Amino acid sequence: MSKRISIILLALSVFLSTNYVLGESDSLSVKLAELNDLEDHCLKVSDPPVSVGKSCLDRLSDYFENKPIWNNATMIFHRNNKTKIDHWVLNQRVPYMMFTDVDLIGDAPTWGDIFDGKVSERMAAVADVLDIETCAQLKDHGEIHPLLTNKCQARELYKYATYLDVCLSGFSRSSLLNANNPTTGVSVYETARKGLDNSQTIDEANDNDWKLVENYLHSMWITDQCSNMLVLPLDDNLDFVDTISGKGSFGDMEKALSTVHDTALAISARAGDPWAVVSFYERGLSEDVEYWESLYEVNPLLFHRWMSTSIGNVWFDDEEQVRHAMKAYDIEKQQVPQAVELNLEQYLKKHHLDALVNSLERMEPIREEDLDSSLKFPWNSEQDPLKLLRR
Repeated sequence: MSKRISIILLALSVFLSTNYVLGESDSLSVKLAELNDLEDHCLKVSDPPVSVGKSCLDRLSDYFENKPIWNNATMIFHRNNKTKIDHWVLNQRVPYMMFTDVDLIGDAPTWGDIFDGKVSERMAAVADVLDIETCAQLKDHGEIHPLLTNKCQARELYKYATYLDVCLSGFSRSSLLNANNPTTGVSVYETARKGLDNSQTIDEANDNDWKLVENYLHSMWITDQCSNMLVLPLDDNLDFVDTISGKGSFGDMEKALSTVHDTALAISARAGDPWAVVSFYERGLSEDVEYWESLYEVNPLLFHRWMSTSIGNVWFDDEEQVRHAMKAYDIEKQQVPQAVELNLEQYLKKHHLDALVNSLERMEPIREEDLDSSLKFPWNSEQDPLKLLRR
């Protein structure tokens, strides 16, 4: 990039966003009572999605600011007696591998890290980094370079990419939650909450209910945080003014923001920022052997988890993927005490790897001491990924 791209201030229409929260230690009933109290207060002083009262926003900031952002990457809700899944719009990891408790071990980004009033500085950082050839070339392919973390301002790029994604995802999800059924006039949120009465147990009902209420409250808060969204466009062929003034479609906005999001996140991950590494996936990454080999060194648990998803299909058959899932399970048991309480089948289901359960049942038992020697890796695989992709 020969010159810094000018900063454009985008005033976006008010929408709402939602989140799917991972398990927490609080009892379901206590959590639900707390959220119901928050909801009652906010609905008294607000008229969502048109306006949200200041006292509501203050309380929501206290509630959400220190919560991990990855809790919001996937929203699971019920509509028309079916379970629906909605992912962040721009992040490409979550459709393949949802965030789970293990991603929250140790240092994980919170909402306070993203909405800290430094968005303008991060836009400038993206433009600066793209002028550094060593950093700019990381956006295309290759291994992780932890020694470039500071030079490429990797943490700032991650935060800016995530800022774009969570705001755009919030606008999309709010439209979904607040959409009214033309026949009944009842919103998706209200309908989904009423539908929880049919849950099989009280615990299940409470679990689903507090997640749904929290999703709704989070949408109020995130909309305020993103009401004056700052965007650095990288695609000269897109008319940003038309896109954000309402003349363009949501798809136009998504296309406009995806270029800078994908570029910033790819550079941040390959420059070794741990948050970005956990969040990162892009089209074509499955065949990037250099990246996977370096990920195995940087974060072996994440590597084995990836190899057990559909991304691993590029290199391995189902039984080999089960072996990688077993290795991830062994590592996770050492890092997350709760994982010890699960058997392997339960572990697979928790990580949304249900498709591997049948393969596990067909396989001959593998002794733990033989697992490492039985594993195969992309960099020594006999498979040609391009041939597999063409099948």
